[in-house]
Amino acid sequence: AELLAYDTMKSLYPSVGQYLEMRVARHKKNCANDLESTSLKNAALNGKFHAYYSCGFLIHQLISNVHQNDLGKSANPYETWKLFSTKAEMASKTAQETFFDSVTQLTNKKLSESIRRFVNLKHVEPYNFIEAFIRQREF
Repeated sequence: AELLAYDTMKSLYPSVGQYLEMRVARHKKNCANDLESTSLKNAALNGKFHAYYSCGFLIHQLISNVHQNDLGKSANPYETWKLFSTKAEMASKTAQETFFDSVTQLTNKKLSESIRRFVNLKHVEPYNFIEAFIRQREF
């Protein structure tokens, strides 16, 4: 939902760029704060439910950006969700594995593995890791 609002505002109101940058910065900060004591995979077990919104925004924004760069069109969050939902209904895999399979299909294996590491690891310096994660260009 957050990414859809971001993309809509960016398209319809280009003059709000600074506001949107502030929103992204807030997601980075909130994600890093939530991941100081846990991995994203275990965030719910540690009461860090908000991490799925802030970190999820960053993950889906990266998926969209990589898809746009690789294929010349944008993969919006709905495309990712639709593919994931379809695969989840038929899959014998865990939801997490099904999500990574969906990301691989929409983008590539390298991005999927990068997101897997981001989700599964507890990060010593989460803000620096997040910055490096979202600035990746080689997929």
